Amino acid sequence: MNIGAYYYPEAWPADQWARDMANMKKLGLEFVHMGEFAWAFMEPTEGQFDFVWLDRAVELAAAQGLKVVLCTPTPTPPIWLTEKSPEVLMLDAAGRRQQHGTRQHACWSVAK
Repeated sequence: MNIGAYYYPEAWPADQWARDMANMKKLGLEFVHMGEFAWAFMEPTEGQFDFVWLDRAVELAAAQGLKVVLCTPTPTPPIWLTEKSPEVLMLDAAGRRQQHGTRQHACWSVAK
């Protein structure tokens, strides 16, 4: 069976990442899944991208022989986007728009 772990490097001090990747390898994990909630770190302001931290996390995983699954960060759009385009926020069953900051708050079928 292939097994892996979800990992959020953006939530941990960078000096812990190598230790964490080594522990994943020691535990026999084969995959590490990352990036799905990191849009604000990847694009902190509109059009300004920063992948240096993600490149480092991927390199550390590779150094341990871990396969990396990179995810799209669409479940958590950054606040600059939800303020500019609130229609990207999910609507509940009553038609009320969610507020920024909840998990999975992006709407997959932008309703007008």
